[in-house]
Amino acid sequence: MNKLFTLVFLLFVLTSGHAQKFSVGAEYIPGFSNVTSPGPYFDRNEGFAFSHQLFLNVGVELNQRLTLIGGVGYMTTSELQSWLFPTAEFQEINSRLSYQHYVATTGIKYNFGQVYVRPEIGIGVTGDVRFRQRISHSDGNITVFHDKSPREIYRLTNTVIPVSFSFGHEITFNGLSMDLGVKGYYFLNKLKTGAALLPEHAYGFGFLLGFRI
Repeated sequence: MNKLFTLVFLLFVLTSGHAQKFSVGAEYIPGFSNVTSPGPYFDRNEGFAFSHQLFLNVGVELNQRLTLIGGVGYMTTSELQSWLFPTAEFQEINSRLSYQHYVATTGIKYNFGQVYVRPEIGIGVTGDVRFRQRISHSDGNITVFHDKSPREIYRLTNTVIPVSFSFGHEITFNGLSMDLGVKGYYFLNKLKTGAALLPEHAYGFGFLLGFRI
């Protein structure tokens, strides 16, 4: 991650002499995510699960259309799993796993009037894994519990490399700009490697809400 921070810093230094203005801002992206899998390591993938992102950004406007963007933030990727256990004790276990990531990003923002597109690439580290399990017992009782575990227990990779693409609309008033749009992302590297058939690439999308000054 230090290399990406250094690269972003150098790009900002090299382009600052040609910059028309700087901007700072924040954005929140609530949405949904899932993971690809090489095989049925659980009985069912239940589809997309809620996830979200929070980023602080700095922009260097190179001209009226092109802006260099750098940011740091927090994002989660999630998945839903189900296991069937037709035994004397259990019937089914449903789990929601949420992977925590801390990411630095860089990219460009290209404007077509008030509409823009923004491709980005980032690098980050994986933190704890939070999970919620709902256990259906054979006697009809249901047990629900929440917990978190270090990523080492799940043997997840330490480094993640997300790429993203945003499409949105700018609303400007009194020196404040608001961004309303959508954002999709995909992790270039796997969340876990090895022989075990566990999550591979995370992907997702969400609604982008942001402001800049």
